[in-house]
Amino acid sequence: MANPVQPYFALTAEKYYKRNVGAFGIAHIYEYVCQRPEDGRTIAVPDGSIDVMLDETVPLPDETCYAAGTVLQATKIINAAGHRYFGVRFQTGVMPCFIDGSPPGSDQRTDQPVSLQQVSLPL
Repeated sequence: MANPVQPYFALTAEKYYKRNVGAFGIAHIYEYVCQRPEDGRTIAVPDGSIDVMLDETVPLPDETCYAAGTVLQATKIINAAGHRYFGVRFQTGVMPCFIDGSPPGSDQRTDQPVSLQQVSLPL
């Protein structure tokens, strides 16, 4: 299975850590400190994958953990300089079960970040 990539995430960081998972629908996990975008944004490119991202710099329970993707065209997303981000990238086409209301293959969540405070976990 192809490993989806967001190259601009890595390019904004001095060090980008990534561990391939390849199980449970997860492609890989990653962590980086954003260092380069002066305007507080970086580019996300279409890769057919959902990311769950956490801005570790902002104290919880602020709206710092969200699911996003996939974008339909290159799109600027919030990526503040000096902030540490941790992410989980799902395999292409995998819709995490905790994003309710969007069946696999649906484009209802495309281009719309969803705060994880707004989702309900299945029991």
